[in-house]
Amino acid sequence: MDETRARFLAAIAQRLGSDRIVELHLFSPIRQGALETGVAVVAAVQQEHAMPESEMPPAAVSDASPPAVESDASRPATDNDRDRLEVLTARYRLTRKGPDRGKWLFEIAATADAPLATVDAVARGVTLRSKDLTESERFSGEQLRELLDSPAGRAPA
Repeated sequence: MDETRARFLAAIAQRLGSDRIVELHLFSPIRQGALETGVAVVAAVQQEHAMPESEMPPAAVSDASPPAVESDASRPATDNDRDRLEVLTARYRLTRKGPDRGKWLFEIAATADAPLATVDAVARGVTLRSKDLTESERFSGEQLRELLDSPAGRAPA
């Protein structure tokens, strides 16, 4: 594993928390001129975003009883819901040459939620469409944590 890829994986784990990562697909970097870009698709345990009570809007007061509508919050969770993971896309851009040599840009954003089997299928499809001769590297969360803890997987500070 080269230094740039180790740095990218470490940035992903730091931003998400490595304990949330279930699976990661790391695609081959693309080098064009002075720039190198890389992409990874990450399947992570969904994080609950509870709004603190102090930030909740005040409840409307009404004498009329509310309509009987089943909300997602009151609906019991199904096995399918529990199997869904947050799918995130991580990207980096490294300037390899020129006056901005060493400039590093990193971003990660949630793009979907899906079961793990769907994430695997999408990663395979991206590889096929890119006409890349190398498969994406697949890491389980456990493999990623072991790699990041090893001296070879640590990105230099």
